[in-house]
Amino acid sequence: MSKRTYDIFISYRRDGGINNAVALQSTLLQMNYKAFLDVNNLQSGKFDDALFHVIDHCKDFLLVLSPHALDRCSEPDDWVRKEVERAMQMNKNIIPIICDGGDVNELFTNAVPENMKELLRYQVLKTNVVELQAMMVLLRTNLHSRPAFAPQKKIKWVLIGLLAIGLLAFGGYHLHRYMNTFPRTRQEQNLVKEVSVPLLENLQLFEQGQQQYLTALAEAKSYAASISRTEVERTYLSTHLTGGIKILQALENKIHDIEPTVVERAAKTPLSSADIAQQPETIRSHLKSMSQNLYYLEKDLIDADYALQSDKVKWIEIQQEKADIRSDRLIHSINQIFLTTDAKALAGLKAELEAMSDQPWQESETAFSAAEDRLLSREKEQEDLLSALQVQYARQQEHEKELALQRIEAKQQKLEESKQKLEEDKNAFREQIRPQLSDSCDALWRKALIALGADLYDTAVENFTMCEVVADEENLKQCARAAARFAEYIPETGIKDGIIVYQHEEGKEPQPGLNIGDIIWQVNGTTIHSFADYTAAKGDNKESTISVLRFLPSGGYELVSLQLSKDCGVFYIFSLNMYEIPN
Repeated sequence: MSKRTYDIFISYRRDGGINNAVALQSTLLQMNYKAFLDVNNLQSGKFDDALFHVIDHCKDFLLVLSPHALDRCSEPDDWVRKEVERAMQMNKNIIPIICDGGDVNELFTNAVPENMKELLRYQVLKTNVVELQAMMVLLRTNLHSRPAFAPQKKIKWVLIGLLAIGLLAFGGYHLHRYMNTFPRTRQEQNLVKEVSVPLLENLQLFEQGQQQYLTALAEAKSYAASISRTEVERTYLSTHLTGGIKILQALENKIHDIEPTVVERAAKTPLSSADIAQQPETIRSHLKSMSQNLYYLEKDLIDADYALQSDKVKWIEIQQEKADIRSDRLIHSINQIFLTTDAKALAGLKAELEAMSDQPWQESETAFSAAEDRLLSREKEQEDLLSALQVQYARQQEHEKELALQRIEAKQQKLEESKQKLEEDKNAFREQIRPQLSDSCDALWRKALIALGADLYDTAVENFTMCEVVADEENLKQCARAAARFAEYIPETGIKDGIIVYQHEEGKEPQPGLNIGDIIWQVNGTTIHSFADYTAAKGDNKESTISVLRFLPSGGYELVSLQLSKDCGVFYIFSLNMYEIPN
C-alpha cells in the first residue's frame, strides 16, 4: 500500500451506494480534501490491513447510507460493519450521510447491531447526487479535516512574505546579482505562482476525471469478461458509463486557460511558454478522449457480436494503461516546464505532484521520454486491435448480408409456392362454381354471388349470363343482365357490393327515375353491402338520397343520384352480397 495518508475515509455499500460515494469523493477532492475511496485509492496489499490503516490515520469517517446499506450488518464479517466498528474504536469523527431519500428508521432496523445504533446519536446529513453541492456546505462545518490549501494558512504566508520583503530590502539585490538561478526577482516569483497554480488545478481536475474513467473501465472490463450477463448488470453498466461521460464533460469545461499576458511574460524567462499555453488544451483533449472511449464502449463494443470477449478485455486493458501513462506524462510535463526553476520556489508544487504520482520529483527528461515511448507502444497496440476488430466487423457484416439474402430468397421461393398453390386452389374452386346446364336460376344466382365473394368476376359473369338465359320472367332477366355487367365492370368502377332493383310494388306509384336492374350502392352517403345495410341507412318514414349504378343499353354505365319519396310505393330487391345468398 502507498505510504500516503488520507484525512477522510468514505465507507459505503457497493450495491446502491457507489455512485453517491464516487460523487462525494470527487467533490471533496475538488475542494482539496484528501478523501479515500477503496474503489479508486486502494492499492495492492492485504485488504483488511490496508483499510484499517487508512481509518486509523484519518480524521473524519463518512458513512454513505444508501437504501438497505445496513441490512447485512448483522453478519460479523460484513465489511461495512467492520469499518464502522473500527472508526468507533479509534474515536473518529463519524458523519452518517443518508442518500436518495432514505429514512433513518428504515435503515436502522432490528437487524443492525446495538453498538452500530449509536450512529443515531451522530449528526446525520441527507443528500443525493443532484443536491450534493448544497449538502457540502453543512458537511464542511462538521469535518475535522481541512483542505490542503486551508485559508488560515494564508496569514502565515503573508507574515513570511512581509519578513522576506524586509530581508530582500536589506540585501536581496546584491545577493541575487551574483546568483545564476530563477526566479531571482519578486516579479519572477509571482510569475512562477501565476503559472503553477492554474497548471496544478488543471492537473487536479484531470486526476478527478481519470478516477471516474478508471472506475468505469473497471466495471466495463468485469462485464466484458463475464460469461453470463444479466439485463440488470447491463443497465447498471450503462448507467455507470453514461454518468462517467457527463462528469468528464463537466470537468472538461472547468479547465482553466492560461492568460495570454502570463504566457507573454513567461516567454521572457527560462520557462517554456509554449508548454504552458498548451497544457489546458492537452488536458481537455485527454478528457474528451476518455469520454469518447466510454461512449464507444457503451454504444459499439460491449455488446458487439463481432468482437471476441478477449478482444474487448484487451482493448479495455490498453485504455487503462494509457490512462496511467497520460497521468505520468502530464505530471512530468509540468516538471519539464520548471526544470530551470530554483527548487525552493517549487517546494509546494513538488510535494503535490509527488503525492499524485507516488514517486519522487524527476528533474530530467528521462521519465517523460519513457512515458512517451510507452504511450506510443500502447497506441500501436490499440491501432492493431482496432484493425483486427474492423476485419471481424467486416466479416460479420458480409456474413449477415449473405444470411439476409438467403432469407430473402427463401421467402421469395415460399411466396412463389404459395402463389402457385393459391392459383391451383382458385382454379379448382372456379371449376366447382362454373354454370351447368342442369342448374336452376336460383342455383346460378347463388354460384354468381359466391364467385363475387371470391373475386372471380369472370365466373360470376358466366353464371349471371346463364341465369338470364334460363329465367322465365322479364324482370329477372333484366336483373341477371345488369348483375352480369356489374361483375364485369367491378375493376373499373371499384363498386363490389350493392342491391339490385327487381320489382315495384303493384298498385302503387313507382319511385320516380328508379328502373328495374338499377344497382343501389349508397343510401344517404353510406355504402350498402347488404339488404340489412340498406334498411339501417334508410330508416323509417323519411326521404332518402340514393346513389345508383345504371348500365346503359348502348354500352357503358352512369352514376345517378335519386331522391326516394315516402309517398311512392316500395320496391323489391336482390342482394349482391355473398352472405345473403338465397336459400
